[in-house]
Amino acid sequence: MRPNATGVSAALPGGPQICDSCLYFNTAAFTQTPQYAFGNVSRYVPGVNNPTAANVDTSIEKLTRINERFHVVFRAEMFNATNHVVFSGPTTSVTSATFGKIILSQSNAPRQVQFSLRLRF
Repeated sequence: MRPNATGVSAALPGGPQICDSCLYFNTAAFTQTPQYAFGNVSRYVPGVNNPTAANVDTSIEKLTRINERFHVVFRAEMFNATNHVVFSGPTTSVTSATFGKIILSQSNAPRQVQFSLRLRF
């Protein structure tokens, strides 16, 4: 369900704030649509974007020959190697009490490391 636009800019004057229960966009720019009606707000609202989401995943592999027939492969993998926190986006439901606010909760996984050792023959 899309809301109706009031004509006010959805962007905040100081820019979006990422803090617990702070406004991320101007909620006065939207009103709830009447029942059984479609709102007039487009899917993209200029000046309002979700927080960026970037993860760095890395892997290192080392092959060691034991003899002509046997090889040992050691592998180390890191997911979210920089341990960068990505917060979830703001609440976009007009009827919610937290409409336009970001509740600080991590939407990605913290750093994960896994090792493997394999014998190839």
